Parts: sequence; structure tokens; C-alpha cells
Amino acid sequence: MTILSPLYHSHVRSWRAALTLLLAAITGAWGHDARADVVERVEISVEFPINEWRVRPDFSENSKNLQAITDLIDKAESDPDLRIDEVSFYGAASLDGGNRINNPLSEKRMNSLRGWVMGKASLPDSLVASHRSEVPWRTFRSMLADSDWPWAGRVLEIINEGSDSNSADVDRRLLNLRYMDAGRVWRVLCRDFFPRLRMACVVVVSVRHMDPEPVVEVAEGSVKVVIEEAPAEPVVVVDTVAAAPPRGRESAPACRGQWYVKTNIPAWGMAIGNLAGEYQAACRWSVGLSLYYSAWNYGKVTRKFRTFSIRPEARFYLREGGNGLFFEGHLAMTQYNFAFSGGKYRYQDRGGKHPALGGGIGIGYRLPLSRDGRWRAEAAVGAGIYHLDYDKFLNRDNGPLAGREKRTYFGLDNAALSIVYTFNAGGRK
Repeated sequence: MTILSPLYHSHVRSWRAALTLLLAAITGAWGHDARADVVERVEISVEFPINEWRVRPDFSENSKNLQAITDLIDKAESDPDLRIDEVSFYGAASLDGGNRINNPLSEKRMNSLRGWVMGKASLPDSLVASHRSEVPWRTFRSMLADSDWPWAGRVLEIINEGSDSNSADVDRRLLNLRYMDAGRVWRVLCRDFFPRLRMACVVVVSVRHMDPEPVVEVAEGSVKVVIEEAPAEPVVVVDTVAAAPPRGRESAPACRGQWYVKTNIPAWGMAIGNLAGEYQAACRWSVGLSLYYSAWNYGKVTRKFRTFSIRPEARFYLREGGNGLFFEGHLAMTQYNFAFSGGKYRYQDRGGKHPALGGGIGIGYRLPLSRDGRWRAEAAVGAGIYHLDYDKFLNRDNGPLAGREKRTYFGLDNAALSIVYTFNAGGRK
């Protein structure tokens, strides 16, 4: 069964109505009441690998289907009771490239199939029609509507927003689909839906003067034959072709279960080792823990930034899937011992037993770096309030204690540019 009918449904409706009325009139005028005219429409499709447009007989079931096309046309030319009225071509592409790429690709696929057929069969130009090819949004919607995939409803909501012909709306849809449930939804679409949209179709419409018996054998699911007898009173019959359900069934991916490990690159530039973990606890919520550690001087004793910091946090993402803009709240405990070359004092939390305690809020943005969603980049900045209880030492080797202070600090407490690796990403596409 082909799934391209929504592409040409509007074209077929008008001429089929006229054709059916015309056949009924001719039948009545010539007195063919013993043998009813019938209209046959045969749809045969060929598939294409991603980003390719040349017809490949060795791909998928194309060899059988291409042979079916030539057999069908040869049969019509040799059968005096069968007359071809029209041969139409259509093309389609999957949705993952956007309109700017897919519309030209669809047209190339259509023209490639037309060129292949015209090279194999002697068809007059008056019978051949090429219709506008496009990204098959209506076909995709039909596939989702007929599917029992638990995420189908939410995907339909997204692709019904905006206009199919507006590139900005299409790009927005694709961006939302890519990030749904940390990329799991996108991987299901790429595996179970998109391959069946990368195709071109030929539709052969013929009129027979006897009851036809389809004899064309091709791969199951690739050909649909519709036979319509002209009744005594003209009745226009318009059929609909349902899309086949996805080849793979999958339960609704949960909006949780992702694990992330990341590290702050600028902190490594300061010789501060660091590692952070994050767990996607819900569709837009995550919890995480960051550790920072440094125990050395920067070349000399009067220049150092020794620290040990533990920083738990909770995040809220504006978009599902652990990507995009997020807001976070955090707590922190930080031990410190630092001095700057040329500075008068070295500062250390009192006795090494009174770390800075506090917390704050922050904002950041995460974006994917790899197509499978495993590698990502993240930028974040935060501010907080902390209670400080520290000693001041003269900044020299074994410098004496110069004072002790307590105060409250309010200001910047985080600046990070991190590389993120994702576990449980759901496998590669």
C-alpha cells in the first residue's frame, strides 16, 4: 500500500470526478450495458537512501517495484481492452532536513523516477504529468494518526503549529522534535517514520472495458489497485489510502533517566580539577552535584588558589530533553586558601575548618554537539550569598597571622563553559 496519496489527493479529486461522469455518459450513449467500464489506478513507489535522489534498483524493494512499473505499462500497450489515461509522478522527502533542502530533493526524486520510466516505456507526453513535489506533511500526519505509538499525539501537536510552507515554522517544529525527551522521540522518528517518506511515486490511471484482474506482483505494501465500476447513475467515489503503522512499536519514552557527566574547561585552565554529574529526574527537572579540587601553588608559594568545593543544584529547563535555556538553584560548601602574587595577604578559611557556606541562583544554556545527542556544550553563570569566616596571613613564605574576619559575601559564584557527555542516550540513529 502506498502512503503518498495525501500528496496528490487534491489533484485526483477533480479529474476523477470529471472522468467518472464522462465514462458514465459514454457508457450510456454507446449502450454498453452488458460490460461496465472500470477505472483502475495503480500506485507504485520506490524508496531512496537519505539525501539521495537517483533511482537505485538495488535499494530496498526497488527492483521488484521498478519491474512492476514496466510490466504494467507493457501490459496496457498489449491489451486492446485497456487504455492508459494518465501517468503521474510525485516525489517526497523526510522531514529532518527542513523545507530549503527537502523541497528540491523531492522534486529531484520525482524527476529521477520519471526519467527512469520514460527511458523504459514509450509514453506520449500528453499522458505524462508531473505534480509539485513537497515535504509530505499530510502523509506524516496520517502515519502518526494511524499509529499506536504513545508519543504520536504530542508529535502531532507540534507539527500542527504554524504553516507547512513557512521555513521558520518548519525549523521551529524540527527543533522541538529533536529535543523531545532528550532526543529519544527524534530517534524513533528517524528509525520508524522518516525512511518511508523518502520516495517517489508513479500513478497509472487506465480504463478497461471488462472486469479487470490485477496480475502485477510486487512487494507487499508498495502497490494499491483501486477498481471503480461506472454505475447507471454517476456517483463520484474518492478513496483514501491509510498509512501503514510504524514497523517498530515502542512504549512512551519516559522524560527521565538521563545521566550527564561534565567538566568545566576554564577551571582546568586554572589547574582546578573538576567533575560534575547530573540526573534528569523529570521532563524538565534535573538534579546535579559538582566537585572542584586544587591543592597546589601556581609556581611559587605567594601565588595559589587551593580549594575543595561541593555544589549540589536543581535545574529547570524551558524545553524537554535537557537542552536549551535553564534556570538553577544551588547550595555550596567551599574550603579555600588563596593568594595573589603582589598581594599583601593570603586568605584561608579559619583553621581550615570553617568553609564558606551559602547558595544562590543561576542561568545557563545547553546545546547538542553530536547528532546522537551524546555530546553537548553548556554555558552557565550564577550568583549567591555566603557566610565567610577566614584568617589573613602575610603573603610570604610562612607568613604570620595578620587577622581574622567574618563577613557576608554576595556576588558571582559560578562561571562555567562545560563539555557534557550523556549516558542512556537511547542508542545511535
